Amino acid sequence: ECDLLIRGASVFDGTGAPPMTCDVAVAGDRIVAVGSGLTLSAREEVQAEGLALAPGFIDVHTHDDLAAMSLDSSLPKLSQGVTTVVTGNCGISLGPTPLGRRDMVVPPLDLIATKDEYRHETFGDFLAAVRATGPALNVVPLVGHTVLRARAVDDLTGPATSYEVEAMRRDLVAALDQGAAGLSTGLAY
Repeated sequence: ECDLLIRGASVFDGTGAPPMTCDVAVAGDRIVAVGSGLTLSAREEVQAEGLALAPGFIDVHTHDDLAAMSLDSSLPKLSQGVTTVVTGNCGISLGPTPLGRRDMVVPPLDLIATKDEYRHETFGDFLAAVRATGPALNVVPLVGHTVLRARAVDDLTGPATSYEVEAMRRDLVAALDQGAAGLSTGLAY
C-alpha cells in the first residue's frame, strides 16, 4: 500500500538518461517503488500519461535565507519544480547576526536583510527559526564569510588580526556544529 501512485508518467530520473514511461509509488515522503504496471493499492492515484515526472530541482545559488521561511515567497520556486535551495551564498547569510560589533548592517549584508531581520544570535538560532516555519522548500544553509568577518573584525577595510581570524574560526566551527552545510565567500565584496 502507498499514499500516492502516479501512473504512466514519462519519468526523468535526473541521470541524463532518456525518460521511461512507468508508475511511481510514494509512501509518506519516500518513493517506494518505480516500475511498469505496479499493483499497489493507493490512497490517491494520478493518471499521468503524456506528463513528465522528475526529481525536484536544486537552486544552488540563492539569497533565500528569508524567503525560505515564507510559503508565499517560495511559491515561484515550487511552481518551477525547485524543491531545494542553497542559502547563504556570496558570503552573505542571515545567521549568525553580524551586529555584535556595530549597530548597522554593513554592505553587502544589507542586500538580504534589515537590522531587525538579523536577529539570530547564532547560526543554530537561524536554523531553528527556519524549522519553526515549516519551510515549503528543503534548505541547505551555508554560513557567510562576510557575516563572520563583520562579527569579528573592527576595521573591515583592512586585513584581520590573528585574534580576529581566530574569532572567525570559532564562529565557523560553531556554525558547522549547529548545522551549516559549509562556508560561502564572495570575493567581489
